[in-house]
Amino acid sequence: MKIHPEISEAMILAAFEESAFGMSDYGFCNACAAERGSTEPDAREYLCEECGEHEVYGSEIYLMELDI
Repeated sequence: MKIHPEISEAMILAAFEESAFGMSDYGFCNACAAERGSTEPDAREYLCEECGEHEVYGSEIYLMELDI
């Protein structure tokens, strides 16, 4: 999966840390880069409320794509 250019490594790491140690889970739309709340870290192809595409992925999925 190619990560949308507007979704930075820092954004992904912050989302993952928040899901692991904080109180909220969120992911990002790979079609329009919108942030989506209530998204489990392992979410795949959730509906984006901004653009209507099923391209929202959780932070864990993006983290695996970064391969860091």
